[in-house]
Amino acid sequence: MSETLIFIIATIVVLIIMAGIAVVFHRITLTSNGKIKVIGLSMAILMVTVLLLYVWFPSPFRKVTGDQINKYISESIDIEDSLTGNTQVNEKLGKHNKTMVIGYRDSFKLPYYEYVFYSKRQNKFFNLLSFEGESVFDRVDSVKSIVMTVNKNLFNDTSYGTIDNPVPVLRFMGKNVSIRYENKDFNKAYMNVRYVRNVRTYLEDFLPEKDFNRIIKNK
Repeated sequence: MSETLIFIIATIVVLIIMAGIAVVFHRITLTSNGKIKVIGLSMAILMVTVLLLYVWFPSPFRKVTGDQINKYISESIDIEDSLTGNTQVNEKLGKHNKTMVIGYRDSFKLPYYEYVFYSKRQNKFFNLLSFEGESVFDRVDSVKSIVMTVNKNLFNDTSYGTIDNPVPVLRFMGKNVSIRYENKDFNKAYMNVRYVRNVRTYLEDFLPEKDFNRIIKNK
């Protein structure tokens, strides 16, 4: 059962309890002091119910720990590749601005940017993901060689690497020429901080639940 479905069920349970309290209250004829006591008791029951639901039922938003982020990073590898010589033509390739809709009833929108390309060397499609802004791809077409960091579990998974499900790349940089302005590719501190943030965002909002459970939770 998905986390969102569990959250919806939990919300319905709370609403049913609230409706039951309201029915009981309207059927009881009490003095003003008695009604105040009933209201207080009802509020206490509601608060306890909400607290129990919060404890026992997960949030529809996946939250990852530092250990889970470190696990993803420690099981990643660097691959050198080239963005030139790709003669394939497909609307799914190249740069795109997209929005990930997440949360209960699609209540939160997360903009992100991607550059999808085919690697002849690896015979796979890769997706350079950016959560730092569109400008990161302004000069990507002029960079011949790149170094990209990918999770080896996803890299070796045959369900990844297709044009419909390319291997996600959460850290990438030019080998000799910086893709980012101000030579940020070669600023190790900046790239490490950005990489950790990218991994957190990807694990919380992008990685499918079945793959998260397989490579992060259950290993």
